[in-house]
Amino acid sequence: WSWHEAAESPESDLTTIRQQLAQRQRPGDYCKIVAWADRHEQAMRALRLLQQEDSGRLVAFAQGPGSRTARLWALALGSAWSYACWRGEATAPGQWSEHELPERKNWQDLDLHGVFGDPIEHSRSPELWMTAFRAEQVLARCRQEAAPRPAHYARVQHARLEDFRLDYAAPAFRAFSVTTPLKEQALAVADEASPLAQQVGAANFLRRLDDGRWRAEQTDGAGALAALTEQGLPESAPILLIGAGGAARGVAAEVLRRGRRLGVAARRPDAARAMLADLAERGLQGARDATV
Repeated sequence: WSWHEAAESPESDLTTIRQQLAQRQRPGDYCKIVAWADRHEQAMRALRLLQQEDSGRLVAFAQGPGSRTARLWALALGSAWSYACWRGEATAPGQWSEHELPERKNWQDLDLHGVFGDPIEHSRSPELWMTAFRAEQVLARCRQEAAPRPAHYARVQHARLEDFRLDYAAPAFRAFSVTTPLKEQALAVADEASPLAQQVGAANFLRRLDDGRWRAEQTDGAGALAALTEQGLPESAPILLIGAGGAARGVAAEVLRRGRRLGVAARRPDAARAMLADLAERGLQGARDATV
């Protein structure tokens, strides 16, 4: 049994459609449900079905401009199969070619990671993290240690995160980096947050804890200052921060925590002043003395 959503109406009730197909399904039958996704959030509707399914006889994924990441994730979440094309011969929007897919004997042992943002195609995080994952595997073999679980890291275009807990309930989802414009939302959707993330009011990392809950972390500031220090930034030098978004909040907070003088330049001075006022309310000394 097969059902495909039309591109003109990508908001169908997929749960009801799955129930209707299940009523017709006989022993040995498979059901295929393909959603249309202009954006990744729409593709996640099909993956929710897989997270609720335990029959092993559901094929669910999405096609369309926003479907690429979800097509691979569908296999890790239990889709009975998916589709790929020969190199350079895609037959549907968002389709992977066979040489691009990771070689897997068991897709369901794959841990899923990614970077959330909008826009996100410019991010080099997948190259960085996939290199790190491969290095971990090599080091484990060299040391004759148990290999870490195989992992995949993808770009994930999200403009909002209000459905985060519903979309990412499956244990296969392990951790996500978070970039513009989602860092304040990331703090809001987490079950708990590090003291620094709470103080900053924004998070750049979400990780699943052993009990299944999500924890928000904030490493923007420490990372930025470590990079500047490596390049020779003197300990007493003042910092001029350009921008007043989620990443800027983390950097500003770390600068103030270290007792440095801070200046903020932003296209919207009111946004910079509002950020500093909020950081002052959160107890960061020196925020009221920063210049805009």
